[in-house]
Amino acid sequence: MSHTPLPRRTWTVREVAEMLGIPYETTLDTVKRDMRWVRAGRHYLVPVEEFERFLAGDQHDGNPT
Repeated sequence: MSHTPLPRRTWTVREVAEMLGIPYETTLDTVKRDMRWVRAGRHYLVPVEEFERFLAGDQHDGNPT
């Protein structure tokens, strides 16, 4: 039986840091301050749409979704 993976809907802070090419701690501060995020246990997750919005320059106050 073939299994098609579901598309990713969130990125971890570490993945966002790698995509931006900046340190993890800087990314974590930026995520908390400027992006909407969700928490899964001790992990912060950034929705793909939110990351794209951030890259487009549309600012947010950092409150969780």
